[in-house]
Amino acid sequence: MSFAIYRTAKLKSMGEIGGSLSHTYRTRPTPNADENKLHLNKHIFETYNQCFDALKNAIPEKRRSNAVLCVEHLITASPDWNGWGTEKESEFFKKSVEFLNKKYGKENVIACSIHRDETTPHLIVYIVPIDEKGGLNAKKWLGGRSKLSQTQTEFANEVKHFGLERGLENSKARHKTIKQFYAEIEKPTPKLKEKKYEIQPINYDLMPKMGFLETTSSFNKKLETSYNDIHLIYENQMLRLKEGHGKILQNAVDTYEKKLVENRLKIEKLSNENSRLKSDKKLITQGFEKKIELLEKEKTAITNDKLKSLREFDSFSQLKKIDPRAFQRLEIDVVDVVNQHKNAREAERKAEAEKHYREQQRIENERRAALKQKEENHRAWLFNRILERKEGVLAHDLTAMSVKSQNPCEKAAIADLLNFRKSEKSVLKNQHFEYRLQQIRSGDLSKLDEFKHALQWAIEGGVVETVYRLNMDKNVDWDDEGKAGREVFYLFENISNVVEQQLEKTNYSEIEKIKKLADFGDFVREKTDSLYNDYLQKRLTPFYEREERMKVHLEAMRKTDPNYMRGNSPSEPEPQKQKLDKGNDFSM
Repeated sequence: MSFAIYRTAKLKSMGEIGGSLSHTYRTRPTPNADENKLHLNKHIFETYNQCFDALKNAIPEKRRSNAVLCVEHLITASPDWNGWGTEKESEFFKKSVEFLNKKYGKENVIACSIHRDETTPHLIVYIVPIDEKGGLNAKKWLGGRSKLSQTQTEFANEVKHFGLERGLENSKARHKTIKQFYAEIEKPTPKLKEKKYEIQPINYDLMPKMGFLETTSSFNKKLETSYNDIHLIYENQMLRLKEGHGKILQNAVDTYEKKLVENRLKIEKLSNENSRLKSDKKLITQGFEKKIELLEKEKTAITNDKLKSLREFDSFSQLKKIDPRAFQRLEIDVVDVVNQHKNAREAERKAEAEKHYREQQRIENERRAALKQKEENHRAWLFNRILERKEGVLAHDLTAMSVKSQNPCEKAAIADLLNFRKSEKSVLKNQHFEYRLQQIRSGDLSKLDEFKHALQWAIEGGVVETVYRLNMDKNVDWDDEGKAGREVFYLFENISNVVEQQLEKTNYSEIEKIKKLADFGDFVREKTDSLYNDYLQKRLTPFYEREERMKVHLEAMRKTDPNYMRGNSPSEPEPQKQKLDKGNDFSM
């Protein structure tokens, strides 16, 4: 006769839950568990941490201090049940889980595990007892002996078709709790040498008793038969003990052989790792040695160069002492050579810069010519389109044509033509400029692209055109072009400062805002540099070139006439100052 086993345990703290899970997931030593069968265990959650987090998240935060947080359910059957190791075993555990889902609610059944590495397979289920109001209420299901007994009866009825029966109902016997059950099965197994094999005592009641009228020969026959039966029983017992002992020894030998193979593999792995580290160390050492050798060679070369320079310097200084005039001539020649080289490099640089400027000017002229041609072609295409649609009628009044026309495409073409005729763009006034800067200061970047296009349009014609398009003619002295240029650069510097201040105030989490401000700041700096380079090319470079020409002219004139630019001409020698004759103070 096989019985269905149903046990429960209340877990009132997270520590008790963790202790139970450590046994379930074998994170602590379990003496009665077979390591070779550990892979047969099944868990809904793969790891201890995943199951613990799931239980923790399912438990409400608001609860009583003495509330039952979780109920552990142990479900199994008698060890002699014929369903172990068959399909009935899986069906039994599946039916048990369905019973718990129906009884406690599927949402409250958090985790399930099946242990097959112990003597008797069993099911462990963790249930958080939450009632209809959303609070912990273990009393609803486990409130008293009668409710638990009723649940055990219901469970036995659910699994009775597996050949399992309920135990004695309302029995006075004290059943073991899950904690006591685990404590008993986790007792360490005695060592093989200390194991005592008990032989069942021989039942001498099997020996026949001689009757009063029975003959000796017949009694001896009965006695011999009984002796043979007892001897056979004894031999069978010894045979079973030898077989059991042999299996235990074989299992022990297999376990130690497996551990030996694992240790050999670990040793081989460590040996390979050690060899690899040694080779890496050798390569690193060789690399360092090569670097040290190269550094030594470089040090030797630098030392030789320094010694050579010192020798040359010594010979040069000795020449100054021996022959000062020769030293002076040599010094003049060296200075002339250096100046010639310097002048050649400067002339080459100026020629290259002028060439680059002319090339850029040529490209810009070609671009503007292409744009102008494109605009002219577009305007001609629009006019031809409209005239063709009107069958040769002159389109002198485009507005009237647009009002009369019923074709949306024709209306759109006329509107494009009218917009194209508006060649004069509105001036970017200072008040509009300040308004857009105020928008940036307040964090409003919705009009940033419009501001960018307006600045692009304003600086396309250079510094003078920028002053006009920014409507700065009232505040700028047109007679002083340098001042006009400085006002433009101050204006763009103000924009850059506003952008930098806004970037400092912006939170790091506002990535899009930071990107827009940074792109706009780069645009302003790029255009300012371009405008400044153009300003230097057009305004300042000719001035510097004029100064250079004047310096060269003065140097040439001073070589021919030392008194040039000193108030004297070559034809009029400098008059000598008349010496005053103080005379004699006592002369008459």
